[in-house]
Amino acid sequence: MCHLFLEPLTLAPFQSAAPLGDHYLSLPESKAPPTATAAVPDVTAALARFIVRTRYEDIPKKTRKDARRALVNSMAATLGGCRNDVIVRLTNSLLPFAGTGPSPLIGHDRKMDAPNAAFVNGASAGVLDFCDTHFPTVMHPSATVVGALYAFSGLHKLSGRDFLYAFILGFEAQARVGSSVTPHHYAHGYHITSSCGVFGSATAVGKLLGQDERRMIWTIGNASTQSAGMVKACGFMSKSIGVGNAAKNGLLAAYYAEQDIGAPQQSLEGKFGYCGVMAPEPKYGAIIENLGETWEFDRDAFKAYPAGIVIHPVIDACLELRGRNITADRIAQVHIRGNPLMGNLTSRPVVETEREAVVSVQHSVAVAFIDGRVGVQQYWTDRVADPKVIALRDKVTFQPDPSLPVGPIRMTLRTTDGVLHEAKVDHWRGSLERPLSDDDLEKKLAELAAIGAPHCDTQRLADMLWRIEDIGDVKEIVAATTPSGKA
Repeated sequence: MCHLFLEPLTLAPFQSAAPLGDHYLSLPESKAPPTATAAVPDVTAALARFIVRTRYEDIPKKTRKDARRALVNSMAATLGGCRNDVIVRLTNSLLPFAGTGPSPLIGHDRKMDAPNAAFVNGASAGVLDFCDTHFPTVMHPSATVVGALYAFSGLHKLSGRDFLYAFILGFEAQARVGSSVTPHHYAHGYHITSSCGVFGSATAVGKLLGQDERRMIWTIGNASTQSAGMVKACGFMSKSIGVGNAAKNGLLAAYYAEQDIGAPQQSLEGKFGYCGVMAPEPKYGAIIENLGETWEFDRDAFKAYPAGIVIHPVIDACLELRGRNITADRIAQVHIRGNPLMGNLTSRPVVETEREAVVSVQHSVAVAFIDGRVGVQQYWTDRVADPKVIALRDKVTFQPDPSLPVGPIRMTLRTTDGVLHEAKVDHWRGSLERPLSDDDLEKKLAELAAIGAPHCDTQRLADMLWRIEDIGDVKEIVAATTPSGKA
């Protein structure tokens, strides 16, 4: 093997140049980015300052508890997805040139170089669509941050307390940037988990590297120039590329800053800043208002079903109607009303792959009534191709209703004897109003590990995550996920 550099390159002294100074579906007319940086708050510096200066003791106990719950949930999603066909294909794509490296792949004994390990871990956490959801952005923030942090644990000894600390701050940065460009960003076709996830992984790693405010500003800027991801990819394997890249590129953004790769002082704001490019009227206040007083984990919920989040109320309605002894063979027609965003994303009566099924409301209705449950197996190829599932999918129609906000749905079902049944769901299982319990999360961990990592002792793993602040080295947690039991 040829090594180009045996030692880090050293640079001659260099003087750098001065830095250059409500409705998801109704997009406002496109406007040019703001023309002057003086007209907007200095949000990049404010966010960087918050990340750098915040201490572990500054984070409320409730937020730390919420973050531990998110770690259990994201570990469940990662273990369930770590041997998914999409992840196997992506990993094999990297092998010809990825370094062996020190960084772990969760659920595997294989290790890789840190950037590619972050990519695989992040993609694994998101591939099943069984992760967390932040409202109102509808992003899935944990996958990209933990993907990078587990990779980082192979480069440096990392205590559980520092892991949790960095996770919370990265989550906060990602969710606030996402909130500043919501709802236009997602509605315009950007996959917000991928496009904003890079800020979470970048700031979390930058925090662990002990960056000062100048370098954290660069880290945020280096992240912004690597932001990418399209809603168009939802339902296809390539969606996972965006999620994985958000973890990978965020980690790299922080390391670029460590080598004094400078970025604009105002990467997020002003003319051609990230927020102005991504939304016609960005809400800069969402980034800086009440920093350190309110925490975005208060708006994070955990999925009860491995499907697009806007489908979850429909699944609840189906299971409720099925509980009234309405079996699949008695159904003549199912009609759903919901916010137009739901139809745009998930009204897919014809699906051919597992990835499409996950974001098809018609498929979710069919398997809910036929199988009486909606888990990972309900989206596998055999269920997608089942003639009974196909026949029931054809009986499901969707009507956009702008009067309904994103989330609540109304359903009518007509049986073959002509009787009309109705159901409505405003708050679905797993929503902020009906959160999953700690026991629910442990059961989720066990069920998903049985699919992707059956070698795991999930009760032991859950116990470690619940008390992560007492763990001296995150490698102990990593080791509990591997077949060999070694990190």
